[in-house]
Amino acid sequence: MVLVDSFHPDFDSVSIDNEQGGYLAARHLLEHGYRRIGLLMAHPDSVPARERRHGYERALREAGLESDPDLIVASTDPHNHGYTEEGGYEAMKQLLERTPRPEAVFVVSDIMALGALRAIEEAGLRVPDELGLIGFDDLRVSRFLGLSTLRQPMYEMGKLAAEKLLRRIAEPELPVTSTVFAPRLICRRTCAPGMRDGQPETATLSRNQT
Repeated sequence: MVLVDSFHPDFDSVSIDNEQGGYLAARHLLEHGYRRIGLLMAHPDSVPARERRHGYERALREAGLESDPDLIVASTDPHNHGYTEEGGYEAMKQLLERTPRPEAVFVVSDIMALGALRAIEEAGLRVPDELGLIGFDDLRVSRFLGLSTLRQPMYEMGKLAAEKLLRRIAEPELPVTSTVFAPRLICRRTCAPGMRDGQPETATLSRNQT
């Protein structure tokens, strides 16, 4: 067995540094002048979503800001731990009803951000002039929508997981390994007007632990 996007000390694993991704997303928004920053969560039981929230909260603390529970909304869609377009749509509708509404929003997945964009459009708001938005994953569709996001190298993670599995089958007594990739900030049109598309800010691989 090889775990992907998860961790257990007894199994080989491949994952992304979710907390660092949440931190980079919130820090990026803060650096471009946003202060009232919302968070669209998947289901709270989702470990990656919780870790991304921790990173978001760490960036706020470093900027001297407190996390506002009124600006954090979790998806209630029962499918896929809430990582769905409909979950993002409904959560964003709730967030836009808050007074005052957020200046920018970090969405913990791109698929949820697609629904969030639909809710923003229905509300008659312009992105990024009236509301900044950043996602997480960098799905193929995200580049066509101009969605700023945190890229996780899904192909490389899957390839490495398969290689670990083959090594484990061939040599069952090998030490357990845990590889953690670093997310990469991809700047597009949905936050910080005028940013050049695809500007990276982090490395590709953060650490390999045994």
